[in-house]
Amino acid sequence: MSSLQQFVNQIEGVNKDIKSLTLDRSEIFKSAKHAGYDPKVLRRVISERARSPAERAEAEELFRVYWESVQRAREPVEA
Repeated sequence: MSSLQQFVNQIEGVNKDIKSLTLDRSEIFKSAKHAGYDPKVLRRVISERARSPAERAEAEELFRVYWESVQRAREPVEA
């Protein structure tokens, strides 16, 4: 078997593993939802845990700045 064919076979095997793990993750989220947890919030918790404290702080500060800017833009202008 050529090295190219070996790479193709390895990638196909990994793709099957990824598909299986994706289905497993989907089932876990369904179970969490059934238990009363919000999957969107759960995804955000998982995403935030993957960030460093500095990255989280920066993202929170940017969110606060953007949010305040959008809120000011929505306030009626008093004459």
